Amino acid sequence: MAPKAAKSETQVRTQDPEGTRQNIIEVASEEFALNGLSGARIDEIAARTRSSKRMIYYYFGDKEGLYL
Repeated sequence: MAPKAAKSETQVRTQDPEGTRQNIIEVASEEFALNGLSGARIDEIAARTRSSKRMIYYYFGDKEGLYL
C-alpha cells in the first residue's frame, strides 16, 4: 500500500463556519462586482473558495441571498 500524501496548507479544510461564510462573501462580492448578479456564477464562487455549490446554498439559500 502506498503512503498517503501529506496535505499542503492550501488543501487543509477547517471546521470554521464563520470563516467559511466570510470567505464565500468576499469571493462573491468580487464576482458580483465584475459580472453583476446575472453574470456571477455560483460554480465559480464555489471553485474559488474550495467549497461546493451545496455549501453556498446551505449558508445563503440562493444566489440572491448571497448577493444581499
